[in-house]
Amino acid sequence: MTCFLALFSDKKAESLTTELLQAHVNHLQSLSNRGVLRCCGPFANNQGAMQLLECSDRQTAEQLIKADPFIAAGYYKQFQLQEVIEANAANEWLLQDPQTRQNLIQ
Repeated sequence: MTCFLALFSDKKAESLTTELLQAHVNHLQSLSNRGVLRCCGPFANNQGAMQLLECSDRQTAEQLIKADPFIAAGYYKQFQLQEVIEANAANEWLLQDPQTRQNLIQ
């Protein structure tokens, strides 16, 4: 599985309804119940939001983001999706990762 970070932006101000919020929460709960959603939430400055998803591929992650009512209804007009290389103890915090090695000064 691969992690994907979705960044939501360009929020449509003053358009959030109770129904849209509940549909969004239902979507998040469904993703969480399926083990796909690792973390999510709005930015503290109220200008956007993020979701961290664990999916088999980019296409699946993009489909899940596009199915989010906040995106589908245009509450957030844009999203950016980035693959994340997770650093953790199991992979030595990416010390031996090819990307890390490539970025080292020789």
